Amino acid sequence: MIRSMATTIKQYEFFSNGGLLAHSTKALWALIGLTFVAYVYCVGSITFSVVERQRLDHEVKELLSDISAEELSYLALDRSLTRQEAYALGLAESHEVSFSTRGTGFAFNADR
Repeated sequence: MIRSMATTIKQYEFFSNGGLLAHSTKALWALIGLTFVAYVYCVGSITFSVVERQRLDHEVKELLSDISAEELSYLALDRSLTRQEAYALGLAESHEVSFSTRGTGFAFNADR
């Protein structure tokens, strides 16, 4: 009898305002903690993505600059190259000129 009364009292304490409020508060703090962790993860992910994007943009600018420098050196060499120097480098003239014509094509994409 006493045990059943103790069990009834414990159940009543859980469902009373004090017990329910304590459990609700713990659940609310856990939810706030999980939300904060998710927020920090998202902000960190965005930050690292922005930094990586800026690094890639900088790398692209460097590559374009290198390509431009190579084009300028090619143009300077092209203007100064003579036929005798070209023959000395092992280059030869092309006797046959080939052109391609645009025709109809067929493409099959199995993935789509």
